[in-house]
Amino acid sequence: MASPVLTRLERILDLEEKQGWRNRGVIGGLQALAERWSADASAEGLDPAQIDALVEGMRAYGAATPADRPALAAQIRRAAAGDYAPPKPPEPA
Repeated sequence: MASPVLTRLERILDLEEKQGWRNRGVIGGLQALAERWSADASAEGLDPAQIDALVEGMRAYGAATPADRPALAAQIRRAAAGDYAPPKPPEPA
């Protein structure tokens, strides 16, 4: 079962799509939601690398044009589904 914060984000993206990618699915847009959502995701125990990837995507979505938002929404959905690149461990010296 998906985490409640991931389900909430998915529903917001569904609403964005229905509304024509206007960044009005939540008050202030996805970029305004990012900080509060990040705190909720941390409280639910999501991987910090996944949280970072999703927050980065939400902020980029807010700054993007409506024409670019569908691709960003797809990227956010992939990260929510677990397809994100956590930081690589440092190479041994």
